[in-house]
Amino acid sequence: MMEQAATQQVNQSRKTFEAMEEQIRQQVGMTGETVDKQLKMIDQSMQQEVNRVMTEMGQALAQVTGRFTKDYTRLTKAMQEVVRQQVA
Repeated sequence: MMEQAATQQVNQSRKTFEAMEEQIRQQVGMTGETVDKQLKMIDQSMQQEVNRVMTEMGQALAQVTGRFTKDYTRLTKAMQEVVRQQVA
């Protein structure tokens, strides 16, 4: 009788521990999925930010290049005028 009660107690404890172990596995799996989703969102946000910055830098470079070209054109015309006056 005592032995049977002890065996039942051991079996019940084993079932309890197995159920707890399964719950832990499920929670770890869910945590892993959540972390993976968060990392994907962070990666997507970083990618969007890099694209935004690159676009802004491209626009700024285009403006600088346009201004340089305009200034250089005026400078060469002024130099041509100076040379023309020196020759004349």
